[in-house]
Order: sequence, then C-alpha cells, then structure tokens
Amino acid sequence: PLLSLSERERERARERERRMEESGLNPDFLERSAISLRNAVKQGYLTKEGGKGLKRNWKKRWFILQGDYLYYFTDDAAKKPQGVAPLADYSHCEATSSSTAKYGFRLFSNATKDKEAGGAKKRVYLMAAAKSTERDAWIEAISGALKKIHNVQNLYGRAAERVEASIYMKLGETKFKEEKERDLFANVFADRIQKGRTPTMWKSSRPIFDQEFEFTIQPDSQTLLVQLKDQRKKNKIVGRVILPLSEFNDQQMHSGWYPIMPSVNSVILSGQVKLQCLFVDEKIQVRIMAAQDLSSQDSSGLAAPYVVVGYGNQKHQSKVAKKTLNPIWAGEEASFNLIDDDSIPIVVEVYSQKSDKADKDKDKERLGTERDFMGEVILPLELIRQANGEAKFYELKDKQREETGAASEGDIRLTVQLREAVILQDNLYDALFGVLMVDDMDVTKKFASVVVNKERPVAEALVKSFEMRASATHYVKTMTRNEVDATSDPHIIFRGNTVATKSVDMYMRLIGMPYLHYLLREPVQEIYAAGSKRSCELDPLRLDESSEKKRAVLLKKNLKTLVRYVDLIWSSLQQSFNVCPGKLRQIFHWVQSKVRAKFGDDTLSRYTAISGFFFLRFLCPALLTPKNFGLLDVHPPSNVARDLTLIAKTIQNLASLVEFGKKEPYMHCLNDYITKNFTPMKAFLDKLASIPTSPIDEIPSKRSTTNWGREMARVHFHLSDSFDAMRATYGVTDIRIVELGEILAILDEEAEKVGGKVKSRRFYQNGNSSRPSSMMLAKVPGLKKKKPKMSLAVSGNRPVANSVGAQHMRSGKDHPARRSGSSPTPQPMHLTKASSSKQSKKRHDRSPSPSPSPSPSPARPARAPSLALSPPGGSIPPLAYDTEGNCASCNLTLNATEESVMSMGKRWHKACFVCSECGKEIRGPFVNNAGVPRCLSCQPKSQVCARCELPIDGGFLQIGSHAYHSACFTCHLCQAQMGTNEIFGYLDPESGVNVAICINCEKKQTK
Repeated sequence: PLLSLSERERERARERERRMEESGLNPDFLERSAISLRNAVKQGYLTKEGGKGLKRNWKKRWFILQGDYLYYFTDDAAKKPQGVAPLADYSHCEATSSSTAKYGFRLFSNATKDKEAGGAKKRVYLMAAAKSTERDAWIEAISGALKKIHNVQNLYGRAAERVEASIYMKLGETKFKEEKERDLFANVFADRIQKGRTPTMWKSSRPIFDQEFEFTIQPDSQTLLVQLKDQRKKNKIVGRVILPLSEFNDQQMHSGWYPIMPSVNSVILSGQVKLQCLFVDEKIQVRIMAAQDLSSQDSSGLAAPYVVVGYGNQKHQSKVAKKTLNPIWAGEEASFNLIDDDSIPIVVEVYSQKSDKADKDKDKERLGTERDFMGEVILPLELIRQANGEAKFYELKDKQREETGAASEGDIRLTVQLREAVILQDNLYDALFGVLMVDDMDVTKKFASVVVNKERPVAEALVKSFEMRASATHYVKTMTRNEVDATSDPHIIFRGNTVATKSVDMYMRLIGMPYLHYLLREPVQEIYAAGSKRSCELDPLRLDESSEKKRAVLLKKNLKTLVRYVDLIWSSLQQSFNVCPGKLRQIFHWVQSKVRAKFGDDTLSRYTAISGFFFLRFLCPALLTPKNFGLLDVHPPSNVARDLTLIAKTIQNLASLVEFGKKEPYMHCLNDYITKNFTPMKAFLDKLASIPTSPIDEIPSKRSTTNWGREMARVHFHLSDSFDAMRATYGVTDIRIVELGEILAILDEEAEKVGGKVKSRRFYQNGNSSRPSSMMLAKVPGLKKKKPKMSLAVSGNRPVANSVGAQHMRSGKDHPARRSGSSPTPQPMHLTKASSSKQSKKRHDRSPSPSPSPSPSPARPARAPSLALSPPGGSIPPLAYDTEGNCASCNLTLNATEESVMSMGKRWHKACFVCSECGKEIRGPFVNNAGVPRCLSCQPKSQVCARCELPIDGGFLQIGSHAYHSACFTCHLCQAQMGTNEIFGYLDPESGVNVAICINCEKKQTK
C-alpha cells in the first residue's frame, strides 16, 4: 500500500478529528488511556445506552469522572476512550427508571434546557448502575462537578476560566560515551502519554535533534521522559532521561546537559502501591493493600502483578493478581524482625509474572528472570514512623542507579520550562492586546528584542493572538520591517532565529499548510511509494556497488531520478503562484519592498529575502520532515529520507541562486540544472511577492480552532517572564512599559481569583508588586485635517458610498443631512483625529462602555444574496464594538494623537482599518463583510447578476460582494451605463436609500 493506514483506519481517524473539532477538546483527551487518569473523582462500570433510532443497545463501559470531563472506555485497561463528555456543555444530572434501566440516570446537555437556544446539538447520556446506592453516588459526584463548573461560569461567563499547565521542551545535541553510528530518534512523554517524536538522525554518532515541542499536561502529571531509540536495531531503547516536574516548579527556563541513563524496561513504569506499616513490639509489619494505574506488561494490555517486600535479608512475596492493572491484596501482611541499624530501609518491589511459557523461556535466557519489573518504593524507617500507621499510596519508581551500579550512557542537551497559565475570559485581555498594538507595536517590538531561547513559543502565541483579531498580517509586516531596519548586511537578512523570523515561520504554517499539501503531497507520496526501487544517491561512498563501471552507471541513473523529482516539484511550483494564499503574497510583497528600499544596490537580496522564508523555512523543512507537516502518516525510512534530503538541498540551492561548492563535490553534476533555472526562479519569486491584480483561485486556509483566550494567556505569561529584561533594557520610566506593568498586575489579580494562590512571576514596579498608578496622558495641540477618501459598500442591488449619510466623528455636531431636509452632497469616508475634549475614563478600564443610542435610519431594502464564503481564518472574536472612544478592531481607546476612520457606524484606528482577509490597508472601495471590511481583491466572485438575477456567462463588473452584467450596472438617476471608476454615492431623498450615480449626475447634485 502507498501508506501504512488502511482506508478504514483513515476514516476512523477523520471521524475522531471531527469529534475533537466539534467538542472543542484538546486532541490529548481522546488519546488518554484508562490507567493514565489518576486521582479520579469516581470510576467504575456502568451500562450506557448507545446506537441510534431502532438500533439502540446497552453496553457495559468503564466510566471515569476526572476534573471537568466524564470519560468512558470499553474496560479499565483500554488505551483510548470511546468518548469524552465535557461537563461544561451539560446542565444537570437526574435519576430515571425504566424497564431497561432500573437504576438509570440521565446527563442533560445545556441545549436541552432551551431548544430554541441554537448552537451545536449535544447528546443526552442515559446510563444505569447495578445498585441504587451506586447510582446515587454517581449522580452526587457528577452534580458536584457540574455545580463547580457552573459557579465559575456564572461568575465569569460562558468562556469559563481555567488553569492550564504546559511544557516547552527543546532537544539539542546528544553525546554518547560509546561513539558509534546510530539511527537515533527520541520520543517525548508526559507521564505515559506520548507528546512528540523527533525525526530520525540517520547514521550519526553525535546527533543534533534541534527540535522544539510545546504541549499541555494534566494537573496531576509527575514526570517527563525523553526516550532514545535506535531505528537501526528495530527501535531498541538505548537510553532515557527522566525529569521530575517538581524540578521545574519555578517556571523558569532550565537549560543544560542531562545524563542519559540505560533503560531497565522496555515500557514506561507507572502506578502507585498502597501500604500500611506498623511497629509492633520488636517487629515491623507491612500490610499490602492494593495498587493502581500499573503499567501494562503483556499483549492484552494487562499484567499479573505481585509484591516483594524486603528488609535486610528478610523477604516476603505476595500472591499474584491475575490480569489486572489495579490489583487488591486486602491487607496481606509481611512481618519482619527489627534490625538495630535504622539506616536499612524497607524495599517494596512490584513485579508481573509471565503468563506465556515462550515468554518465560525467552526472558529467562535474556534477563535471567521470568518476571517483569514494574517499579519499587524505598521506605526509610523515619518515614514509616512519620506515617504513624496510616495506610498511604506510594509512587512506584525505577530501580535506583546506585543499586544497579549502572553509569550514564552519555548526555543530551535539553531546554525545559513548565508554564502554569490562568486562562481568563477573553474581554479581560483587550487592554493587553491594545498595548501591544499602539505606537506602531512599540511594546511588541521591545518584547521581541529581549526574548532569549524561546523565540518559537513566543512567536506562536503572538501570531495566533493577532490572527484571531484579524491583525496578524499587520503584526508580521511590522516585525519584518523592524528586522530589516536592524540588519546591515543583506547577505544575512532573515537568517537568524528571532521572534520576527519565527513569526513568519508560524504564519506560513498557519495560513499556508493547505497550499503546501497541494504542492508536495503527491510528489512526496510517490517518492515514499517507490521505496528502494529508485534512489537519488549521488555520493559514491554511500553506494554498495564495488565495481567502478557499475557505480558510474548507477550514479547516472540516480542523477536522472533526482532531476526528475526536483523538476516535478519545481514545475508544480511555477504553476502554483496564483493559488498561493493572498495573505502570504501580501507579506512577501511587503518584505521585498522593504529589502529593495534599504539594499537597492544588492541585486540578489530582493530574491533571497523571499526564498529564505518560503523555501528555507517552509518548503524544504517539509521535505526533510514530511510527517511533521502532514505529508505522510509515518516517518520515512532511511533511504527515502536520504532521497528527500538530496531533493531539498537541490531546491534550496536553486532558490538561493547559488551552485554547489567544495563542501559537496558529488553534487556538482546538478550545477548546470541549477544555473539554467536561475532566471525562472527569479521570475517565480517576483510573482510570489506580487499582489494579485485580478481574482485568484487560491487554496483556502484550514478553519482555525485557535482559542484566543488561551493564546493571550500565553502572551501574558511570556510578557511577565520578560518584564524585568524589558525594564532593564529600555528603562523603568518608559511610558509604555509602565503601562504594560499596570496591565500585567491587573491580569495577575484576576488570575488569582480564578486559580487561587497563583504565584505572581514578576514584580512590576521597583520591586513592589502593587499596581502602578495610572498614566497621565499629555494633551496634544491642534490637529490637521486629512483629505477624505471614499469607500463603497452594497445596499440592495446597488453599490453605495459606505459613508454617505454616515455619522461624523462625535464632536457635538450633527450630520448635515439631519440638520436640514435638503439632499446632502455625497460624503466620503472621513479620516480624522480623535477628539481630545474629554477623557472621563481610565485608559484601560475593562468595564464595558455604554453603547451610544443608535440614530434612526430609514428602512433599507433586502440585500441581494451574497455568495461570499466564510473567512478562511475561521472563528474570529466579535469586532463589533460601538463604544465611544474605542477602536472597533483592537478595542483600544482612540486618543488625541491617533488618526481614526468612521465607517459602518464604527470608529477605527487608521492602522486597524484593514482588509479582514489580506490585512491590506483599505484605501478605496471595499465590502462590508459582516461588520468588518474586505477589499475587492479578496471578495469572491458571484455567479448571478445582482440586478437581473440571470447567470453571468461572460465579462462582468464586481461591485462589493455582487457581480453585474455590464449593461445592468447603470446610474440610478439617468440610467446611463457605468464603469467601476465612475461610481458616486448619493442619498435618494424619496426612498432614503444610498444609491449609485454616475459622474455627470454627481456634478449636477453638487452645484
């Protein structure tokens, strides 16, 4: 098969992805095993009604209530849940009884309380217990969890606040004491849940992974594990690093060399054992009660655990519990004579007995044992005395290194940070977002300049936050312009790992992944399917052929294969610039224009600046690690990975407009191909960096599922973490940094209300954690008026000037049309300064401003049906703020120093009045797209004339969101045919509707 998954498995994977997207769950929730859910509020077997319609049935399921979620599994050892019910979507739980469910109860969704509430339909769960007492216990537990959730929601709203713990980890260089070639890769685990995997470093003795991971963890997580495997030896574990999370509680960045310890087991140890220890006369009694969450040891996912308790030379072995990971021994007792030496501890070891004779014989030959080690607990006598006879659970750990005498296998460079962020309600982050936007993003640029060793997570949080407020394009432009201004050598521009370059990386992934799949998925899958049948290897030292003549024939054949694959991708690229997302082309155009303006004398920088982003940071990494970019479902084997590496090298050299040099002489045979394509590559890069002048059939971006509150909570964390560095670099009196400190202090106060004793990570003012005083805003002298410009929207079947009849900036004057009954002259959209007359509010007052009473307006005819698609960016938070003195986009106060735009009944910063699709500043006609502007180049074409409602076969005029036959688009007054450059808005005095008129009629109206 082409890929490892069957079509049926693919369909199941798509169904699981759909379930996650509908429920809004983190993907980890559907990957958790039953044994990984610790400290559950309640767990046990229930029967659950399933199926649909007439095919309803009852099945026994293992239910676990933990936190805000109710999981159900096929049994208590299942590796993945059958389903997860987010309790925030459910209202109440009550008992019910029927012939099929004597001790039943129902869990009702919020939607069932009000069927007219709308929104996604949530299911009602019907479950049944074996006894009435068991049913009542489940109802009490679930109702308690629901009450806790609803209390938070009632206090803070539907977007319930929560505390989220996450880990940032970067894997660097690996050094083994025994230097030999390995095909090494690393798996990263949080407890027993895999969070990531690095690509395989083929034939390397000191591999450098250079891989970053960021993932959420559960509140009860205990350890991180980095597991190193050698793919050459059938994924044998060659070492591991165990990191207790308690070492990172300070939430600081920890970077250093960590020892790689040999692995005792092929599985990850986990679980707890419950013991009761007593001193009775001259004896120590150890009662073995139970164990829970043990690691599976056989093919069925279970184990046969037993306990060995040792004290000096005295030992006791418990009975074997069959086929379980949660054994109960019910107080089986081990009694030992007390030894005079108090330094000798009690050692409790848990093992699993082999059930299969073949496994026994194999393990006895290999390990000298017929059992699997599952963990141990070492109990010093002093700890036993402190327990005072109380039965307690103890965490099982791996065997101590001192006992086994094993030394480390080597070291690995790791960077780790634990982050605990309180995610607040979205509107509480408005002030923080506002201070990141103002003064040409001054605070954002200062923040980025002091970030060290965490450029990627900072860039990811910023890009996603700005994208959800339709400002990511503006953010990326600002950061890249700042990078260009700070670079003196054109040959190194955008080559470093900064927040700016990582932001472009993240934005390309966020917006351009469907485009990347369109380009590379088929070629990469063809290369993967070919496997060992074809090769691109050009290095003679890597070929197995000993005959020089045969080697030459093979090299010629491999060169032909390599050129074919490169040409396949290159040809696809040359034909694809018109399906590249417009937002990316907008960024590339901006970057190229800034580079040309600064390095005009350098003829190559205009090209290498674009290729450095698109090829070096996007396309070529996808070829090198196709699984990480979703091009393959598995990591490729060594021969395919080598072919993809050579293809990526060739394409990168072509994009960089350089030939292969002395470092790789075996690649010189490709230099003719590269130089021949220099001119086409320059033409392609120029096209990629041009703004579309006509409608394009771009590949739509995937609908975003980004949670704005979560990303802003991460921005809050990183800003707090870097605040001291910002003050040290730019001074404690910097007005914007003082303002930032005030906002961070307010957010910390709100976080404490939600998360309890959440440690404040930084002092925000001269070592004092109290909130700084509010800033005093300076008054600015008189303002200059700007030349007005017109924007177009569509009303009914006719285009209109968007600001005709619109309100002026609130300055105490009425609109001319309201002061008199005469017909007003066409009014353009106004660019004006915000009034500085009154500032009765604090700058960052988070309480909602009272909305001004809407002015009466004449009834409008129904709009022509729009065929516009939903924005590719997906769920953008509401931008409809109509509060006096606040920008409709960023919700920041409009002060006296800032230009603003009045349009669509709202006020905007001039810099914020940009297209919601491409981020380009609105300077001419645009479309009112559900309250936000969209430029005409981003507006999809309609297929039906908005006036005659007949199909359009040939040429047409695109006006706003509507298309017209050329003959149908006429002046409202004289019926003369018009073009798009002749449109003027006019308020018809008879109908009170804004209409379109030609230039001649406009002149008559203004006389």
